[in-house]
Amino acid sequence: MSNLADKIGTLDDNVRAPLYVRMQDALRRSIESGALRPQEALPPERDIASEFGISRITVRKAIDGLVADGMLTRRQGAGTFVGGRVEKQFSKL
Repeated sequence: MSNLADKIGTLDDNVRAPLYVRMQDALRRSIESGALRPQEALPPERDIASEFGISRITVRKAIDGLVADGMLTRRQGAGTFVGGRVEKQFSKL
């Protein structure tokens, strides 16, 4: 598995936002652009934290926001994965 930093880039230091928001935005952009594919596993939170030089709590808070938005899913004992695309058929609604 390649480094997550290679896929999502660096955290934007020019934005005046909390660090977890900048991490969340970087992850969101990489998911939307396809750099992180559906069902792809993210590295463990501990590895992400050490790679970016931030605390594990910051990483967890960023991931929690994306889990709440449905962009990431957590599977106990397996890890965190990029969510699959949810396509709604409006003809059935």
